[in-house]
Amino acid sequence: YDSDSVRATIILADLAMEASDYRKARRLLQQIEKQDAEFLPVIMDKLVECHDQQDEAEALLEYLDNLEFRQNDLPLLESHARVIERYKGRDDAIAYVMGKLKKTPSLQGMNQLLSYKDSDSDQADNKLVQGLASAVELLWKDQSAYQCKQCGFKSNTLYWLCPSCHNWGAVKPYSCEPTC
Repeated sequence: YDSDSVRATIILADLAMEASDYRKARRLLQQIEKQDAEFLPVIMDKLVECHDQQDEAEALLEYLDNLEFRQNDLPLLESHARVIERYKGRDDAIAYVMGKLKKTPSLQGMNQLLSYKDSDSDQADNKLVQGLASAVELLWKDQSAYQCKQCGFKSNTLYWLCPSCHNWGAVKPYSCEPTC
């Protein structure tokens, strides 16, 4: 019925993953960028798993770099940082997040950077950072994960059919900071 249905593509990718056809699943998941790029943060863990199963870490890192260049307004920082940490190490992930924060400060970026804080530093310093981390985490958790582009309905659950205005595919990942 709808060849650009992100939901259908995700279901097909899930089926391919269940059948251990990770190459097909990866191709389907990457197709979502053309269908509706706003859903990329939703499928990022699946895409990482597909690359993992095929032992293609370099291809994944290159894809994420290119994706971030093409879709620089999407909230991909956290998943990109996790992939960098996994394959290149913690220091590279911290450098990546700090570079992003210098260009575009965000709660998501600050929260990600605070997650790298070592617990063995000075106790007073540690309390300050823990307090900051708690505040940032609360602000970040208060943000809705999804918002309907038609009526503005916000939720932390992805609804394919908006419960408010009943439009299909209008609820999308929401990445606005509290000042918006």
